[in-house]
Amino acid sequence: MHSYLARQVSSSQVVASARCMVRRRRGGTNRIEVELDPAHAALAPHLIAETLRLATSGDAQHRVELELPRWQSALIEAAQHAGFVLRYTYRSMGLILRP
Repeated sequence: MHSYLARQVSSSQVVASARCMVRRRRGGTNRIEVELDPAHAALAPHLIAETLRLATSGDAQHRVELELPRWQSALIEAAQHAGFVLRYTYRSMGLILRP
């Protein structure tokens, strides 16, 4: 697994994180996870390109999957530009339980 954090120089605030989980054996799927502060959308192409490079650099070729929420439009655009295609959409639901 490879992990990255991007920090804003002036404040040291984390503005992006990326992880790439790469299978070492035959079969299966390599996974990419990226989160980005929308105020730093210019980082999206670099984050997608670098994690995709890592996910496809091994000897065995595995399918690469990436899940992004709809509000991460810069990451979605960068992923599409890199060749990712929409496979499905989903809803994430939650429930707050009160004591």
